[in-house]
Order: sequence, then C-alpha cells, then structure tokens
Amino acid sequence: ESVIYTGGNNSLNTKIKTVSFNKADIAELDFYPKTIDEKLEYWIQIEGLSSVNQIKKIGEEFNIHSLTQEDIVNTGHKPKIEINDEYIFIIMDYTELFENQLKKNNISFYLSKNILISFWDDEKAVFKKIKSRLNTKESLVRNKGVDFLLSRLLDRIIDEYYMAVDSYNDIIDGMEDEVVSNTSGFDHKAIHSLKKEVRKLRRSAVSGKEILFTLLSDP
Repeated sequence: ESVIYTGGNNSLNTKIKTVSFNKADIAELDFYPKTIDEKLEYWIQIEGLSSVNQIKKIGEEFNIHSLTQEDIVNTGHKPKIEINDEYIFIIMDYTELFENQLKKNNISFYLSKNILISFWDDEKAVFKKIKSRLNTKESLVRNKGVDFLLSRLLDRIIDEYYMAVDSYNDIIDGMEDEVVSNTSGFDHKAIHSLKKEVRKLRRSAVSGKEILFTLLSDP
C-alpha cells in the first residue's frame, strides 16, 4: 500500500481550514480540531494534496483507511461512492471553464458522523456561496448539518458541469456560424474536438447525478 500523489501541483503547500457550527454558533479555524464536540458539526477543508505525509497524518487522525488515502491523492481517479456503517467516501470530477479551456481535477469528500472532510488541490470559488450561507443562522445548510452540506456541495459541482456544457455549446454555435459565412481555411477538427469534450462533460454530469442519488437514497 502506497500513498502517491498524482497531481500537478507539487509546489502547493497543504492548507487546512475548519468551520465548526451548529444552529447557534459558528467558528473558523486554520487547523483541524484535536477534540470533537458532538454538539457541533465540522467541515474540514484540505487544500493541496501533494504533501503526502500531511494527508497520511490527517488520515490517521480521522481513521481514514490507507486505501482511501491512496484514492484521495490519486487526482485522476474515476468518480465513486463508498457507503458503510462508519463513513461515506466520494470522489467527484470537478470541471470549470477558464479562458475557453476546461480545467479538470478531482474533489474527494469523507463524511463520518458530524465531520465532513473535503480534499482538493486548490480552493474552489464555486463553493464560496455555500460557505457564505453557513454564516446565516436561518439557512438550511447551517441548520441541517454536514450530511446536507455534502449534498449541496455535490449539487453545486453538477451545476458546474452543465454551465461548462452551455458555454461550450455557445462556442460551437459561433464556430458553426463562421463555417456558414466563411468555409475556406476553417479548422473543422476544432468543432469535433469541442463536441467530444461536451460528450465527456455530459457523462461526468450523469455520473455525478448517480452519486448524488445514491447518497440521498442512503437511509
């Protein structure tokens, strides 16, 4: 058994942020808690996966199996969900469109009792809205705990798939309009390549929906 990082951000230091909350209170920490209060919910965010020793240390602290640790740092792992009596473990593709180019990597989630741990190589701006809702006492995500928080995070990732599909379709439509007005010297392979990416995105969206459905169906 070996925990080997397969991503491309070897220079990124591992950062830890923890949000502890319940209906009455919320607090943010720059470390993970050594003592867990059963009256609180914890969202521990691990950013930067290249420090394998740090990931192992976190794994030992929260009883994360070594095989699961391997999956966490394998940033090319296919989406999956594992559910047992002790924990739920999920790997999701994360796709965002940046300057008309797809940026892909994995996000892993480990849920056990009142603790949700998320693992990613770099902070996802897409989650900022959810983070802000945690600061609102009346919000569902604040009042329903980390299991509901996990479902909202997955839902947001799936939304990103479809936003990327829509953006790509707009690009393709513009390129096809260009073909009609100017057929000479046009790179038809570019359209084919973009359509191929759209198909991949749709498959990722379907896979993500299946994982979310499995999670929500778990009693």
